[in-house]
Amino acid sequence: MMTRPNFALPHHLLVWIERLFWVLAFATSIGFIAVKLAAWRAGDIAGGGDDFQAYYCASHILRHDPGALYLPIVVPSLVAQQVTCTPYLYAPTIALFFSPLADFSFVDARRIWFAGNLTIIACIVALLWGMASDRLVRRYALAMFLLSPALWDAVYLGQISPLLGLLVVGAVWLSTRSGSLPGFAAGLLIAVAGGVKPFIFILILLVPWCRRWSMAMGIMAGMVCIFLPGFLLLPLATSQQYVEVLLWVNSSFAMPGGTNFWNQSAMAFWERAFQSGETVVNLQGQQYRFMLSSLLPHWLLSPVKFATVAAMLLTTSWALFRLRSWHTQVAGGVWAAGLLLLCALIVTPLTWNHYLVIGAPLFVAVAESIKASPSVWRVLIPAGFFLTVAQRGAVLWLQIFPNPMLISLLFFGVLAWWMVLLQRGFAISRRLPSIVTSNA
Repeated sequence: MMTRPNFALPHHLLVWIERLFWVLAFATSIGFIAVKLAAWRAGDIAGGGDDFQAYYCASHILRHDPGALYLPIVVPSLVAQQVTCTPYLYAPTIALFFSPLADFSFVDARRIWFAGNLTIIACIVALLWGMASDRLVRRYALAMFLLSPALWDAVYLGQISPLLGLLVVGAVWLSTRSGSLPGFAAGLLIAVAGGVKPFIFILILLVPWCRRWSMAMGIMAGMVCIFLPGFLLLPLATSQQYVEVLLWVNSSFAMPGGTNFWNQSAMAFWERAFQSGETVVNLQGQQYRFMLSSLLPHWLLSPVKFATVAAMLLTTSWALFRLRSWHTQVAGGVWAAGLLLLCALIVTPLTWNHYLVIGAPLFVAVAESIKASPSVWRVLIPAGFFLTVAQRGAVLWLQIFPNPMLISLLFFGVLAWWMVLLQRGFAISRRLPSIVTSNA
C-alpha cells in the first residue's frame, strides 16, 4: 500500500526558522527606532511634522477662504510663519475639527498634536491588551505594534493615523461586546474613521457577520455626522473638489505630485509589474533613475488587477461565511476584524506603511496564531513582520538592488498575515461547534 509522502519540515527546524525571523525583525525594528531617535534629537522634540502641515494649513485656509480648501492658495498667516502647505485630502468636515489649530503657532500646535498622539497610543495599547486572550498573545501583539516602524513614522510626521487607529480599535472592541448600545457605538466609530480613510469601510461586513443591526444604524448615523456638516457649513464647491481629489488619488494610485512607487496595494504592485521605461524616484532628497521592464503584456494589467481584488474579497467573504457562528466569541470578532483589515490593505487602491497603525487590531488577530503548534503557517507571522519592517529600509538597499518588485515587501508581509488568519479560520471551522458549545 502506497503512503502519502510527508513534505513537512522537522519540528526543530521550524522552531529555529521562526526564532531567526523574530530576531531579524526585532533587531531591524530597534535599529530603525534608533535612527529615528537620532533624527528627533537633531530637530524639534515633536518630530518633523511633514504630514501635520496639511492639517495646520487647512485650519488657516478655512478662516481665510473656505472655498479654497483643496486649491493651492497663499495665506498671509502661513507665509509669516514660513509654513509650506501640503495638499489636504480628507473630507471637508474633518477640516472643521482642525480649525482650532489656527489659534496656535505652528510649533506650538505641532507639540500639542505630538502629545495627543502619544496619549492616543497609550489608549490603543490598553485596548489591544484587553482584546488579547492571554499573556503570550499580548506580549507578541504589543511588541509588533510598538516596534513597528509605521507607528513611529506616523508620530514623527504628525499623521492622523494614531487617532484613526484608536477609532478602529475602539470599534472592534465594542463590536465584541453584547448589547445594542455598544453595537451602535462601534458602527459610529467605523463611519467616522471611514470618512477619513475609506478603506476602513470594509468593516461594514462585520454587520451581517455579527448580526449586529444596531451597528448598521451606527454606521448610517456616523456617515451623516462625517459628511453633512461639511456640506452645510462650507461652500458647495468644496465638496465637489473633495470628490474630484478622492477620485483622482484612487485612480492614479499615488498622492498629488508623487508616484505609485511606495504604494503597497495589490493594484500598485501590478502597476509596477507591468510598467516599462525609466522611473525617477526621490529618496532622501536625491533623485534615482530606474529602468523598468514589463513582466507581462500590458493588455493584461486591468484583468489581473481586478481579478486579484475580486479573489481577495470573495475568499475573505467565504471565510467569514464559514465561520459565521464564531461571532459570539471575542476571539472570533477579533479574527474577523483582522482578516477584513488585512484584506482592505491589499485591495484598496492606496496603501501606505502607516495604514498598519490604522489597522491596529490586526496585530492581536495575527498574534493569536502564535498559540498554534510550530508550522510553516506560524513561521509566516515573524516573516510577515520582518517584511513590513524591511520595507522601511528601502532607501538604503534600493540603491544596491534596484528592483521595483522588491519595493513591495510590505505588500508581501500583509499578504502573508492574511494567509495566516485564513488558515487559522479554516482550522477553527473544523472544530467550531465544540468551541461554541463549550463557551455557551
